[in-house]
Amino acid sequence: MSRTLDLQLPLIDTFVPTDQAQFVSLPLDPSGLVARTLPSPPDRATSTTGAAYPRDAALHFEDNPVAVGPLLTDAGVDFVSINLDTVYRARDAAAAATLAKAYGDLVAASPSAQAAAPVPGLPDSRCTKASQLGGVISRYWCVTAVDRYMIKTVARQFDQAQQQLAAQYRMLTG
Repeated sequence: MSRTLDLQLPLIDTFVPTDQAQFVSLPLDPSGLVARTLPSPPDRATSTTGAAYPRDAALHFEDNPVAVGPLLTDAGVDFVSINLDTVYRARDAAAAATLAKAYGDLVAASPSAQAAAPVPGLPDSRCTKASQLGGVISRYWCVTAVDRYMIKTVARQFDQAQQQLAAQYRMLTG
């Protein structure tokens, strides 16, 4: 516990609060990444979707932040947009491709993981079926890289995960 505080205190000292008078003029999407991410349907939107987070803040939304954190750091990820799917903005295209492979390997290493077919038309994509909550809930994870972005989709239906990945890929390339 004391090590955690030792690491957090210097970070707290660097925090600069936003002047309350500036709240109304704050940009909604300063990274520009949210506008390039598939929007969540209104019935699936939450208070945390439709936003881009700095790398360290985005770790709060990861299933395994301890394993994912170093992957994002190594890839030079600066922002992560979370909406219907998740888009990670890496340092460059090579870093995004490396991140997609490493993230895919991490999901595939789950004890319940089963390889699934890649997205048709996206040969570099990778899909995996993995169970959670004691094997009760199965989800499909698909990842790929395009330019300096890694895309991750997670859905309960395989075709939905694939369709979301294909649509997000198109948004980033179109």
